[in-house]
Amino acid sequence: MCSSDLVFRNYATIGELYESRGDRKNAEKVYHHLIEAFQKGGFEKNGGAESTAAAQAQFQLLEPRYVAFVNMKLVENTKLPADQRPLDLQGQLKAVFDRLLGPERTQKNRETGESELVRGGGLYDDYDNLVASYGSQNWSYAAYLCRGTMLTQLARMIYLAPQPEGLSEDQAEAYAEILEKNGTVFENRARRSLETAAKDADAKGVVNPWVTGLRRALNQYKPIEYPLRSEEHTSELQSHHDLVCRLLLE
Repeated sequence: MCSSDLVFRNYATIGELYESRGDRKNAEKVYHHLIEAFQKGGFEKNGGAESTAAAQAQFQLLEPRYVAFVNMKLVENTKLPADQRPLDLQGQLKAVFDRLLGPERTQKNRETGESELVRGGGLYDDYDNLVASYGSQNWSYAAYLCRGTMLTQLARMIYLAPQPEGLSEDQAEAYAEILEKNGTVFENRARRSLETAAKDADAKGVVNPWVTGLRRALNQYKPIEYPLRSEEHTSELQSHHDLVCRLLLE
């Protein structure tokens, strides 16, 4: 093992120790220092020890944003006049989309040349760009698991969105249909995201707690195709962030 391997592994371990003691502030300092050392050292994102430590640091730094997202809820503001509540709920949903998928922006379609609205730069993309990009097998699957569970959570928020008071029977029916349609879109996207990662892991013969989490999540959608192995019924994700991810899978 070269000296840089040992240094980066030690930094990651120190960060974990601070985390285990509940000292988030110093843990974040270590993670930032580790990422800075990786960048200044000119290391390649090749999945090696340095890349793995940097990926872990980025993953842990994303945790507060992850927790903030999964704790978001759509709540009807009963203090507002009834006719203003639907607009308020739309604003809440926009904030959820902005946090996960990034703000809307106009972009030209390369094939048609027409302008279209797209989203990017949110937490969903950050797990790919800031974590999986390092090529660390372990932390890449961790990132893919969190991406899939966040989409699942978004679908649940849409399904469970409160129905504003004062809607007519027809309006209430149309509202429910819109929620069902949009929730299904993101639930299907979550399933595809999780399945792509799980198939990649299967093809490479990778078995770790994150892959177990992927299979557990997919078991809810496709229990026959993704049966849980005996050890997967009782296996635990190791860190407290892992437990946050697991809450969405159970």
